[in-house]
Amino acid sequence: ALYECEVRDGVSPCLGGCSLHFGCCEEGHAGPVCEVCVDQYHYFDWVTASCRACPSLGGSIGKAVGLVLGLALLFGGLAWTVRSSWLPERQSARSLVKFVRRQALMWRQAAMTGKAKILLSTMQLLWAA
Repeated sequence: ALYECEVRDGVSPCLGGCSLHFGCCEEGHAGPVCEVCVDQYHYFDWVTASCRACPSLGGSIGKAVGLVLGLALLFGGLAWTVRSSWLPERQSARSLVKFVRRQALMWRQAAMTGKAKILLSTMQLLWAA
């Protein structure tokens, strides 16, 4: 079978002119269209059409933990603000807190939690297909 090598921004890992003595791909690339990285700790970046080093495991875990903690603090603070009787002194912040509390009340009155769960499940099923 013949495969056409894609060129992205004028760059392609395919060299062309394959023979027994010369490979078809740039150094570090392999596969039918040169989109497989020879080094197991590299991945093929579709944007740059080249093999890039995988990020460190510690860095990836650190970013994920930071994201989860940041979101937990954000939503925890939001939940506390909605449920408490605290109101800020500045008028603009006071208006924002009142607006968020009204939205939370409307969410509960419309029973949106169950509807959001159904929507999320449907989206997961559609994305898995």
